[in-house]
Amino acid sequence: MRSDNEYMKYLGIDYGLRWVGFAIGDDETKLALPFETFKIESEEQLFSFCTELIQKEGIDMCVVGIPTIGAHSIDCTPYVTFSEKLSQHISIPVIFADESFSTKQAQGYLGNSNKDNHALSAMIILQSYLDHQKSHDNME
Repeated sequence: MRSDNEYMKYLGIDYGLRWVGFAIGDDETKLALPFETFKIESEEQLFSFCTELIQKEGIDMCVVGIPTIGAHSIDCTPYVTFSEKLSQHISIPVIFADESFSTKQAQGYLGNSNKDNHALSAMIILQSYLDHQKSHDNME
């Protein structure tokens, strides 16, 4: 548990069936930055990577993107299943945040570039969550 003068660190996750993007942010700066993209070879490797990353970076909470706009037409089962399995491997909270249009937004930032958009999508998801928390804090 963090003391009052320390800040929380967050891991933003853009989950996909072949690639998972990661971003890191905190509630001191309220900024998220793209971190890394992981190519899924096996679930075991993915969860091992997540566990190591969380320990190494001192992460306090995972924010997993899940589509909410148009969710009635999108199967959200893979996102929920991933989050449930991740929760079994780590000891910090895993929450959902809206990821609707994050990939399109990341592609907009990159233009026609072939650069990785998964970590950038994770950054957009996490930044949206941090912005929401910031606006909620300002209302209190």
